[in-house]
Amino acid sequence: TLANSEKRLELRLVCIEAMQFSHAKGTPQKLIGYYNDKNNEVRTAAIYGLQAFPSVDIVPTLKRAIDNVDPPTAMYPALSALRQIKDDAAIDALGEFIGAARKDTAKQLYIQHALDALSAISDFQTTPIQFVRSTTAASRIIRPDPAAEAERAYTWWLARKGVPKKN
Repeated sequence: TLANSEKRLELRLVCIEAMQFSHAKGTPQKLIGYYNDKNNEVRTAAIYGLQAFPSVDIVPTLKRAIDNVDPPTAMYPALSALRQIKDDAAIDALGEFIGAARKDTAKQLYIQHALDALSAISDFQTTPIQFVRSTTAASRIIRPDPAAEAERAYTWWLARKGVPKKN
C-alpha cells in the first residue's frame, strides 16, 4: 500500500488515517500493524484509524496503548475507540486502566475520559455534574472529584469481576 512505500511522513500519516474510510477486509489488522511502528505519529494515526472499526479484535491494541500511555497523543482516540466497544474485554481494559490511573500520574490526566467511556459501555454510572443557579452570586458547576470517581469505578469493576479489592 501507499502507506508502506511512502517516505514522506506527512503523506504516510494521511494514508494511514484515510484507512478509516476503507471497506476492505483486513484494514483493522493493517492499522494494528502500523501501531507497532517505531514512530509515535504513525502509531497515533493508527489508533485514530482504529476508531472506525470498533470490535473486540482491536481491544488488545487499544489496551496496550492506554496501559503504556504510548504514545500520549493516542490516549484520547484509544479511550474513544474503547467507548464504542460494548464487550467485557473493553470494560476490563478500562477497569484496569482506571485502577492503575489512581496511582500513576501519567494516566491521571485521562481518568475522566476513561470514566465516561466505562459509563457508556457498562452499567457503571458516573456522578452527574450539578449546575447550581444562584440569584445572589454567580452560578457554578459542581463536578465530582475525579479521584473519588476513579475509586468508585475501580471498586465497581472489581466487584463485577468478583475480585476482592486491593489497595
